[in-house]
Amino acid sequence: MIFGDPYKFAVLVEHIPEWSGHGFKNGLFHYFIDGEMFPDKIVTATLNVESVFLDDGNSLVSFPENSELFEAPKEDAFKAMLAMISPELVDANAEVPEEFESSYIYLAATPTSTDAGFYFFCVTYGDFVRIVGARIHSKKQDMFGSWYWESEQVLHVQEVFLKKEQVREVINQVINYCQ
Repeated sequence: MIFGDPYKFAVLVEHIPEWSGHGFKNGLFHYFIDGEMFPDKIVTATLNVESVFLDDGNSLVSFPENSELFEAPKEDAFKAMLAMISPELVDANAEVPEEFESSYIYLAATPTSTDAGFYFFCVTYGDFVRIVGARIHSKKQDMFGSWYWESEQVLHVQEVFLKKEQVREVINQVINYCQ
């Protein structure tokens, strides 16, 4: 099922019984932001786990407010929120201070999306929500068959602006479906 409007913001969630078992409800879990699907390829998701990450700590539920991030150019806002998790995700050569503490306050991504190299963030201002997302690295295979991660040279950041109620409705539908 697709909850929301895939041309703006939506979540595709589909339980596939043939992929499930032993108490796990597996299937598909993909975000749509401004008409783009993330991850962009089919990935098996454990729906019980994905929905757990849509709790009060997820920015799509908690709606953290920050006017500067909300109004910043989308690439700047995305990089700033990504750097709060780890500066090395933005710049592999970044020096991380010893006292650095990761902050996930704006993170909207779930394990399936981050495992595939995609990150999403949500920041609010007043009654409005801004969701930004992009692939930060891709899994590649070398000539010997070994897999490695390669950072994206240019980030293709997607964004959408919605009212809080629209996002709240989508997330509630997703959680109810996954349970």
